[in-house]
Amino acid sequence: MTSIRQYDTAPLELTISSRQLTLLRVQDLEKWVDRDALLRDAPEEPPYWAHLWTGSVTLARYIERQVECLDLQILDLGCGLGLTGIVAALRGG
Repeated sequence: MTSIRQYDTAPLELTISSRQLTLLRVQDLEKWVDRDALLRDAPEEPPYWAHLWTGSVTLARYIERQVECLDLQILDLGCGLGLTGIVAALRGG
């Protein structure tokens, strides 16, 4: 298993509505992708958990503006950095 310490990381500043968020992401994610290993279905995967997926920003903005999360249980699957879950939690989820 790979340790987070081996990755070069950088803070990522985001604004979701009026919220200022800072997330830690892996820099140069592409350099960690072993395409041959992915085709072989090898167990070692790139750090997708530390990637901000494009759709998550849009979904997080929608949740911030339109979804009442207070006292709801929130499950964020395949979430990369977990932005949508973070925003839902900040809204009381």
